[in-house]
Amino acid sequence: PVEICNGKDDNCNGQIDEGVSNACSQCTPGNTIANCGGFSFSPNDPNDPDNKLGAASHHCAVETCNCQDDNCNGKVDEGLPTNACGGPCGCAVPAEICDGLDNNCDGLIDNGNWSSGAVGTKCNNGLKGACNRDGVLVCNGNGTDTVCSAPAVGPQQEVCNGVDDNCDGQVDEGTLPGVGEKCGNGLGACQAGTIVCKNGKLVCNVTSMPQPEVCNGIDDDCDGVVDDGNFPETGTPCLCPGLSQDQVGVGICKAGTLKCMGVMGFVCAGCVLPTQGEVCNGKDNNCDGRVDTTGNCPNGYGCKDGACTLQCSGGEFPCPPSYKCVNNYCIPQRCANVSCPSGSHCDESTGACVDNCANANCKAPAVCVNGSCVDCNQLGCEAGKLCVAGVCVEDKCKGVTCEQNQYCQDGACKDLCNSNTCGKGQSCIANRCQDDPCATLFCGNGAYCDSATGTCMPNKCLAIQCSAGQQCVPSKATQALTTGTDPCETDPCLTINCPSDCWTCVIDQNSGAGSCQLDQNKCQSVATKVGQHGGGESGCSCEVGGGPGRAGWLALAVGLVLVAGRRRRGLAPRR
Repeated sequence: PVEICNGKDDNCNGQIDEGVSNACSQCTPGNTIANCGGFSFSPNDPNDPDNKLGAASHHCAVETCNCQDDNCNGKVDEGLPTNACGGPCGCAVPAEICDGLDNNCDGLIDNGNWSSGAVGTKCNNGLKGACNRDGVLVCNGNGTDTVCSAPAVGPQQEVCNGVDDNCDGQVDEGTLPGVGEKCGNGLGACQAGTIVCKNGKLVCNVTSMPQPEVCNGIDDDCDGVVDDGNFPETGTPCLCPGLSQDQVGVGICKAGTLKCMGVMGFVCAGCVLPTQGEVCNGKDNNCDGRVDTTGNCPNGYGCKDGACTLQCSGGEFPCPPSYKCVNNYCIPQRCANVSCPSGSHCDESTGACVDNCANANCKAPAVCVNGSCVDCNQLGCEAGKLCVAGVCVEDKCKGVTCEQNQYCQDGACKDLCNSNTCGKGQSCIANRCQDDPCATLFCGNGAYCDSATGTCMPNKCLAIQCSAGQQCVPSKATQALTTGTDPCETDPCLTINCPSDCWTCVIDQNSGAGSCQLDQNKCQSVATKVGQHGGGESGCSCEVGGGPGRAGWLALAVGLVLVAGRRRRGLAPRR
C-alpha cells in the first residue's frame, strides 16, 4: 500500500511514514535532537536516512492524547475521546471553584475541599447575647473558600428584659433605664417604693402591692376609691329586719338587695316595710292583703277610694253645698251646673267638658263617633259599595247580569241549586247536589248536624254575639272558643246577590260558605196542566207542587209569591 501519515509502515519497507510530510514547521538545523511532529530526530537517525534534518522536508506525526496539535492541522487531540468536561482528551479538567457551578464536571456543585466546610452547613457568627446569630456556609467573593452568612450585629443599650443586649456575656447588668425610679402611689393599702429589675421585668420593690378589692372599707386595689369592686353579692335579694318573706310582694312591701357598706360589709337595703297602722291612701300599707281597712280618718270622715271623705249626716241637708250624698259619702257635684256642647260630657272629677271620644280606643277600621266605636256597618257606604269587615268596598256584582238559573257572588255568576231537586240523602253543598249525612237528620234543642260525623252537636254560636257584618259558624265556634280566638267571621252573604226574594243567602253550618237557597216557606211553584179533565171535558186545572222539577222552572209557567229582600242571611238548617 501507499505510505500514509499514520505512524505505521504501510508499504512494508521498514520505514515509517517515509516520503510523507505534514504541516509542521521545519526542524531547527544543527540540533542534535529536535522535536518535529512528535518524533525525536538526530543526525544519522534511521528516521532520517537522507540526513536532511533541517531541510525543507517535514516528517508526518500522529495525533495523540497529549493536549497538543501533533499533526499540525490546527486541532488538538482530534479523533480521540473527550475529557470529563467535553474538551480535548489530553487537556486537564478545570479545578472546582466555589461559584455555584460544576467546574470539574463531576455532577456536583461547589464540592471542593473547602477549609471552612461544605456549602449549606449551619454556622454561627460566634458573638454573645443579642448579637449572636445563626447562618449557613456560602461561597466567598473570589470562590476560593466558604464563609458564614450569619450577620454581624452590634451591641445595644442594656435594658431590663432578661437579654444580654450589649453582648458582653452578662444579662441586665449595669445602669438600666427605669431602675431606681419611684413607684407605688401610697394610696389605700399600698406603699411607695422604687423600681428594680427582677427576672427580666421592672417591678416595684414595695412590700404592699395592690390586691383585688373586697368590701371592707379599705382601698385594696390602691386606685384611690374605697370598695369599688364588682362584687357578686351586690344586688342579691334579701330581707330587712321587720320584713318577712310572706309579706314580700303584698301591698307596699318589697324585698331589698345587698349593698356594700364599707366596714359594715354587705347590708340589706332598699326594703319597703309594713306600717304599724293602715293609712287611707288606696294602698295596703300594713301588707295584710287588704286595702284601707281602717284608714285612720278623722271623726265624720270615712276612707273612700284612697282618700278620707266626708260622711253624710242626718237631716234635710246631709252634705255641704255643691255636694251630694252617695252611699253615705258626700261627693262633689262639680257637674251640677255645667252644660256641655253636643258630643261632649262633664267630667265629675274635674267639672270640665270633655269630648265623648277623648278616651275611646277603637280597633280599626272602627272610629269613635260621639263616644261609640262604629264602622260602615253603622255609618253605611256610598252608592255602589258594600260594607265588608267594617270597610266599604266596591260591589263587584253591580252591573253583572247572570242567567235565569244563576246568582252573583263577588262578581262571578254561579249556578243556583235547589235541595228539593236533589236525590235522596243529598243536599245543595257548594252550589251542587252532594251526598249529605245530615240531609234527613233534624237536630233540635239548639243543636246542629255535623256533616263530618252525621250527628247532632251543641251549637256554641247561640251564646256568641257577633258584631254587624259578622257571622258565627257552629262547626268552627267550638274550636275557636277552645283556642281563645274570635269565633266571629266576616259574613260571606255580604258579597252574594240572590236573584229574587224566593232565594235567600244561607251560610252552611259546617263549611261557613254562603250560597243562594230556595226559601220554600215563601215561594212555591204553581204548575198549570192542560188536557182532559172530568170525563172527557177539556179544560185547565192548577195544583201547588211540593217543588219544581230540575227543568220545571224554565219549561213551565211559574207563579211566584214575592216577599221582601234579595240578600237574606241565615244558617242553613239541617233536617
